[in-house]
Amino acid sequence: MKKFFSVLLIVVSLAGLCFARGRTDSSDVVTGYINWYGNEPFAYPGLVTEDGRVFKIAVAEGEKFTLNDITALQGNLIELKGKIDNSQPVGFEVLKDGIFVVKKYKVVNKK
Repeated sequence: MKKFFSVLLIVVSLAGLCFARGRTDSSDVVTGYINWYGNEPFAYPGLVTEDGRVFKIAVAEGEKFTLNDITALQGNLIELKGKIDNSQPVGFEVLKDGIFVVKKYKVVNKK
């Protein structure tokens, strides 16, 4: 009986490991143009997507690029990959569709 539970524990552990590793990347991808909102000294960047959604832009912690790297691309069509955070209510420095936390970006159409 003790051997049975030991084998069962190993099988369940391996199955759990397989499911944990098998998760797909659940990132969101949006494409649009950089816009600035607010007034100095409280201006902040946002993204207006091709389908009309509007997000404030933030950079995920630990990334090797900064918000300045992304905003320097203003005027270019860019694609952002990350997560939509709409847990914060619309208000000061939060746009109508929430905050887009960027993990990766690329220029789609450079001017």
